[in-house]
Amino acid sequence: MRTFKLDATRITTWWDNWGHSISRYVAECAMSLSLATLRNIGTHQHAMRENKPWRFEHMPEVSLFGRKVGLHGFGAISREFLKLLQPYGAKCRAWDPFVSHSEMSELGVQAAASLEDLYANCDVLVVFCALTHQTRKIINADLLNRLPDQATFINVARGELVDESALIKRLKSGKLRAGLDVFTKEPLPGDSDLRKLPNVVLTPHLGGFTTESRAHALAHSIENIRRYAANEPLLSEISLELYDRMT
Repeated sequence: MRTFKLDATRITTWWDNWGHSISRYVAECAMSLSLATLRNIGTHQHAMRENKPWRFEHMPEVSLFGRKVGLHGFGAISREFLKLLQPYGAKCRAWDPFVSHSEMSELGVQAAASLEDLYANCDVLVVFCALTHQTRKIINADLLNRLPDQATFINVARGELVDESALIKRLKSGKLRAGLDVFTKEPLPGDSDLRKLPNVVLTPHLGGFTTESRAHALAHSIENIRRYAANEPLLSEISLELYDRMT
């Protein structure tokens, strides 16, 4: 049996690191939540189960075609989501302090002047931001209130990025819809107001997990172990700079 010595300077590049192998699956979840929320699936599910009037109207049905989409964070998942948006002709803007405006422009995305500007000028806002000490509760009441009436808020990143009480307050106003895969406390408590709001589509933090994504993540990890043992270049290497910016 072959053995090899672990190098502490390289171990984090493959140990428990799936790299970008599940990025497209999280992006797919963001797309699913976006479409379901724009079409008021949460509202209709709630109304039909409560035997409310047929085609119960809460907010108008809207399409993703031609929408103004804001991307909060422009990393690997956000870029996979951008690919899924292509057939819809969406007008995309993004904010990410670690990505240059020229890099965004090359990918057909306009850089927002600020986070406030991003939130104030979109129909759909999708959160892809990493959770760090600096970004905890970065999405506060001020940002949420800048979202236009009848806008759609999607979060597939981390629940702790958001001031959840401020989000619930805005949702209760009936002027915002949301699709949420992540929450401040998980599992989501049974008495959470988010469970009761008809204008919210909920999924239990499953954005990156499908039968296919698990297989791809495992293959990615095994390949990195093989490369490490063979002293070959590793996949998805993580520098200290990247590590400090990651969730």
